[in-house]
Amino acid sequence: MFDYIYISDEELDALLPGLAGFVAYEAICRERLKEALRGYGQNDDDTEPRNSYLTKVFSAAEHYNVPALNEVEFEINGHHDEMSMRRLFQMIDREVTKLRLQTIRDRKGTAVIEPPQVAKIEHLISQLRQRVADSDMEDRTKEKVNKKLDELLAIMKGKPTLQATMVVIASIFTAINQGQAAIIKLPETISAIAEIFGHAQEDADTKALEYKPQKLIEDHSEDSYEHGFSTKPKPKPTGPKESYDLNDDIPF
Repeated sequence: MFDYIYISDEELDALLPGLAGFVAYEAICRERLKEALRGYGQNDDDTEPRNSYLTKVFSAAEHYNVPALNEVEFEINGHHDEMSMRRLFQMIDREVTKLRLQTIRDRKGTAVIEPPQVAKIEHLISQLRQRVADSDMEDRTKEKVNKKLDELLAIMKGKPTLQATMVVIASIFTAINQGQAAIIKLPETISAIAEIFGHAQEDADTKALEYKPQKLIEDHSEDSYEHGFSTKPKPKPTGPKESYDLNDDIPF
């Protein structure tokens, strides 16, 4: 039964610390379970792979001290009828959904603007500066805009972020009116810079999760289960029980 869901040491090592790591761990277990269930027919007993998933997830919940889940009384060899198993799956799905929302920022990669992209942004700023010089705006207004462009250049020399960059660009709108913004093509510049940061964020997210696509398609059928989290029965919680809708099918 231990071969149904296998998590390699490499996958464990790649997990983020804290609750974000639990979210990623559960996602891997969920994929493993889906892969295992593809080999089962409608009338086949799929209790073992489902128990394998539940064992690993509740063990990880104990390890990560996940609220709600680490208080669940789950017996590895216990008898779980269809209704009780459905309740366990719904509980996990509910708590993981909340944790995904809480940890989304922690699970995103940190965008890095490489020198070529910085050069592109600096070129866009240079174009803006030239359009300002060529416009018929008052000298006082031109001076305000150029000071904001100097701020942009200063940001590019450090560790630029989209938020900080867009705040400075947006502040240019406070110095000029809509018509003047159109003349110097400020909206087009904003779109071009946002696109550069957008691609950088996509690359960062891909690198942060790059181990997953490869690991999830590995065939561990010949691997043996040696070590993993330990699971033990939990004391019954003293607080009030939460109610769950038991009318839905198990979400896998």
